[in-house]
Amino acid sequence: MAGSAHGRPERRTAVPGGRELRRPFGTWPATKLLTTPQWNAGEDVDFDVAAAVAAQLDGKSLVDVVGGQGVAFNQRRGSPATSGRPAT
Repeated sequence: MAGSAHGRPERRTAVPGGRELRRPFGTWPATKLLTTPQWNAGEDVDFDVAAAVAAQLDGKSLVDVVGGQGVAFNQRRGSPATSGRPAT
């Protein structure tokens, strides 16, 4: 999971499809949180980004259950690129 580094990282969870207390795919707690050295050193807002690894739920990964999108860096020019989140 990717997002901002600010907030309450110790309480990060994913609740895909969650609305009005419904959790159709379950609750996926983060097992590992990662951010930039610049954010760790002084909460530099130019580096306010984090990633979290979600625990398995009932023996399945978050990506196995709801899908996911890979990420790649330093790709050659002209490579297709997308970003954003779905409007659900």
